[in-house]
Amino acid sequence: MAQINLLPWREEKRQLLNRNFYVHCGISVLLGFILIMSVDWFIHRGIDEIELRNSYISQEISKLEQTIKEIESLKRNKEELQARMKVIQDLQGNRSLIVHYFDEIARLVPEGLYLNKLERTGDDFKIDGVSVANNRVSNFSRNLDDSPWFENSKTVSLASITNREESKFQMTVSKEKTKEEKEAIAGQEGDLQSLEATQ
Repeated sequence: MAQINLLPWREEKRQLLNRNFYVHCGISVLLGFILIMSVDWFIHRGIDEIELRNSYISQEISKLEQTIKEIESLKRNKEELQARMKVIQDLQGNRSLIVHYFDEIARLVPEGLYLNKLERTGDDFKIDGVSVANNRVSNFSRNLDDSPWFENSKTVSLASITNREESKFQMTVSKEKTKEEKEAIAGQEGDLQSLEATQ
């Protein structure tokens, strides 16, 4: 029987299998590299999109903050304008009152009493004058208290003028408070009393 040598055929088959193995390994490595690069590209693309969105959001936030600052500035300007308007309205509303105060004081001054100075600070009036007799100052004070325009008159000083019969006097008086002002003061006093009672 003839003998057949199978070694060369096996050797060729082994080499073919080795070659196929290396080719498959190369293809696998190439596919793995492509896959890794694709995933890396997608990740970087996602990061770029996120950074772009973050940049856009930051810009919009900056615009909103600027708008908020402008709104706050407008609110402050509005409050200042409203305060000025209130002052102007109060001045216009109280403009005629000063005429009534001066007219009332002139009407209440008794004979023999002369005013040198009249000064207003808020709701209080300071009056400097000269009187020929002390009872004229008392009459003037009484007249002021009886007036519907004034209250709480007080003689601060009364001094004789040297070598003369007249006396210099100084007095303070407050304007009569409105009903609303009296209610507000009464409410504040009530709050203080309740606070003291709780303590």
